[in-house]
Amino acid sequence: MRKLLLSLMMLALAGCGGADGDDVVPAGDPDDNVRPLASVGVVEGALYADLAVNGDLVYGCTASHGMRIASLGADGALTTTVEQATFDQAAGCRTVSAAPDGVVFVGGEATGGGSWIAQVDADGTATNAVTTSAGLVETVTATETHVFAAVGSAGLVIFGRNDGALAQVGALTEGFDRALGVAVWGDRLLVADGLSGVALVDISDPTAPAIESHFDTKGTARRVLVRDDLAYVGDVGGGVTVYDPEAGKKIGTWKTHGSAVDLAFGEGDRLLVANLEDLCILDASDPAELHLVATEVLPGEGGRAGRVIAVRATAGLALAAEWSGLWTFDYSTVASPDIHLSRTALDLGVVSLKSAEALIIENLGMSVLDIIEVTVDHPDFEVTLDDDRLGPGKKTLLTVEFEPSDDKPITGTVTLTTNDPDERTVHIPLSANAEGGLQVGAPFDPTDSRIFSQYETAANVTVGGEYPGKVVILAWFGTS
Repeated sequence: MRKLLLSLMMLALAGCGGADGDDVVPAGDPDDNVRPLASVGVVEGALYADLAVNGDLVYGCTASHGMRIASLGADGALTTTVEQATFDQAAGCRTVSAAPDGVVFVGGEATGGGSWIAQVDADGTATNAVTTSAGLVETVTATETHVFAAVGSAGLVIFGRNDGALAQVGALTEGFDRALGVAVWGDRLLVADGLSGVALVDISDPTAPAIESHFDTKGTARRVLVRDDLAYVGDVGGGVTVYDPEAGKKIGTWKTHGSAVDLAFGEGDRLLVANLEDLCILDASDPAELHLVATEVLPGEGGRAGRVIAVRATAGLALAAEWSGLWTFDYSTVASPDIHLSRTALDLGVVSLKSAEALIIENLGMSVLDIIEVTVDHPDFEVTLDDDRLGPGKKTLLTVEFEPSDDKPITGTVTLTTNDPDERTVHIPLSANAEGGLQVGAPFDPTDSRIFSQYETAANVTVGGEYPGKVVILAWFGTS
C-alpha cells in the first residue's frame, strides 16, 4: 500500500445541520445509494423515540415534544398534519405501532409511574387509554384482537382490544431479563429480551402466557421481526442475526459497524436497519448471507451526525426517525462508494512528546471509493494515509501525529475529499492538550472533606495538600 504524506492547508470548517419546516428536501445526489427525499419535524430537543406508518400518515413519537403526525406523498414528500399532539397521561410517548386493521396504538411512561397504552386517531387524539403499574413500556405491537406491550424488566403485558375498550387480560412478569421488542408468530410471541436473547412465549391462551424457551443472541436483543418462519434480531452492539426460532439455531448474521436498534423489511428482500449512527440497507434474499448494500448518515442538530433510532418501510420508501426529525429515503441502491469512519473525531490527550492516534476508513459501498485529497489545518498535526483507493468492503488506516510546540490546547480539522456521492467532504475534528480532566473510578466519599487541594491532570497524577478524609477508589485520570 502506498504511504501518502499529506500537505498542510488552512481550511474553514463547514457543517450541515438539520432543516426546519415541512417537505424539506436535503442535499442529495442522483447517483447516491440511498437518496434523501424529505424531512419534517426537525425540532430541537424533541428526542424522537419511535415511528409508525399507517396508510399515508406517519406518526412520530417523541419523548418530550409530543407526537407529530405527517402525511406522506407518493414522491416521499412529508407535510405536517398535527404539529404537536400531547397526552393527558404524559407530555410525550415512547412507542407507536399500527395494527393490521389500521388502528394505531401509542404508549409511554405515565406521569404517576408505570406506563400507559392508548389508541391514537389521525388528529392526534388519544382514546381508550389504559394504565399499568408494571414497568416502563418499550414496544407495543397489536393484532386485530390484542395489544402486546414489552415493559422492560417487568416483562410482558397483554391487553384485549374489546371493540376499542382496552383492558388487561394477561401478563408475564417472571423469566425475562428486559423485554424490549415483540413480534407475533402465530400463537406465539418472539420477545427481544435484552441480554437473555429471544424468548418464545406461548399466547394460545392470552390470559395465561408462558415462556417456552430462550435462545441466545450476539448482543443485547432489542428488536425482532418474523419473516418466513425465521427470526431477524437486532442486537445492540451485535448486529443483525437470523435464527430458526423453533430450534434456536443461527442461520446467518451481519456484523454491524454501529448498533442495530431497529429493523423493518422493505421491498425486494431489503432489510432496513436503524444502525444508530446511520441507516443501513441489507440484502436479505439469502438469510444465510446477509450483506450490506447501502448506508446513509442522517444530519442531526448543530451539524453533527444524527442518531437513527427507528425505521419503517412503505411503498418502496424508507422512513427513519433521528432524535430531532423524521426522514424519507429512496433506497433503490444504485451502486456507489460509501465512506465510513471507525471514529468521527480524534483526541490525542495531554502530551509533551510526539504522539499519534489513528482511525480506520472503510468503504461500505458497492463501487471503488477514491479519497481524492486529505488536508489538515494546523501545522502541529501531520497526517498519513495508507491507501487512497478502496474497493468495496476494503479498509485503510488514517494516522494523525501531534508534536506540541507548547502546552496550550490545540484544535484542528482533517478534511477528506472523496467520490462518495453524499459525503464528498468529510471533516474529522482534532484536539490535543485539552483542558480539564476526568476521574475514572468511584468518587471520593461525599460525606467527608476533600482529600486533595490540587492535582495535575496528565498520564501521572501529582497530588498536593492532603486533607482529612478517605478515598473510595482513585483509579486514574485522563483527558475529558
